[in-house]
Amino acid sequence: MASNKVSPSGKSEVGGVDKEVSNAGERLADEQAAPPASILQVFISNVCPACSKPKKLNTAFCKACYFGLSRQMKSALWNRFGEGFEEAYTAALSFLRCG
Repeated sequence: MASNKVSPSGKSEVGGVDKEVSNAGERLADEQAAPPASILQVFISNVCPACSKPKKLNTAFCKACYFGLSRQMKSALWNRFGEGFEEAYTAALSFLRCG
């Protein structure tokens, strides 16, 4: 059984692990695992966020908008959620809306 004790900082420790540090790690993992709701909703919708035309489910943009992107932007959109997709999506959407 793990013993509870108080660390020099005054925080409770369980089995020698500071609870606050442990909880912070869990929160960070949760934040990295879940993409922002708005990006996920657009990704699973059937409306292109750039031009409002129909698009396939689980794609970022319709074909016309996707093929209007540079090779580098298209490639970045193949990143996974939490591994660069959100940044690539935001940059591509900004480019399409301004271009």
